[in-house]
Amino acid sequence: MGGAQAARGEMGVSMTFGVRGLLAAMVMLCVSGCVSGPTAVPFDSTQAGKIKTIGILTPGTSAEPRAILATTVGQSFGLIGAIIDAGMQESRESDLKALLNGQNYDARAKYLADLKASLEARGYKVVDVPVARTDQSDFKKSYLEVSASGVDAYLDTVYHYGYISAGVVGSAPYRPFVYLGCRLVKPSDGSVLMEDRIYYNALNNPKNVVTLPPDPAYVFPDFADVTRDPKKTAEGLDVAFKASTTAIVQLIQ
Repeated sequence: MGGAQAARGEMGVSMTFGVRGLLAAMVMLCVSGCVSGPTAVPFDSTQAGKIKTIGILTPGTSAEPRAILATTVGQSFGLIGAIIDAGMQESRESDLKALLNGQNYDARAKYLADLKASLEARGYKVVDVPVARTDQSDFKKSYLEVSASGVDAYLDTVYHYGYISAGVVGSAPYRPFVYLGCRLVKPSDGSVLMEDRIYYNALNNPKNVVTLPPDPAYVFPDFADVTRDPKKTAEGLDVAFKASTTAIVQLIQ
């Protein structure tokens, strides 16, 4: 698994929740410094057999970019503070969405293009497998109704992306983030061949996930700086998606 495996936190610690609410879990990670979830399932080539063609399921995603300030002054002021924080976050996210729209930035297309390119570079043939999702924040509940001929494995992913800052105190710049869950599934019986979490720009040293350090070229001292250079802001997400999709492929080698 190369660098992705080396970056993993203490794998022996058990986890208590799944991909559901990945974004909410990520926010809690930022605040509490810990994260939990299902125990990762390392890829077992013996069980998987020969995989030549991978079907990429329609990914689950929040679709909209997030602009998160993990620690805020409002957290000290109860409900009123929470309401103010929510309004400020909504404003930041509206600005970020408008900025990316101005760059004609299609996050889903970028993510899928990078994922396909990474898989193809490792010799896999890839096909799109359209699926409906009742919950965009979670893996598919069952794969038995998924149908794709000639596919040796399904790749199910759920991702969230945007910009995040650790907080308002001290040096806490905004950097791009991509947090995702990935699962490789055997089509014949829906058994899980690999499952893991990948956090690009994780805060507070989370355990039991693959962590990827953010590129230092994309650091914005304040959210206003994120909005001043739309091209660089979009490029920062490009770098995050590329690193994250490369890490997915490393997990199935």
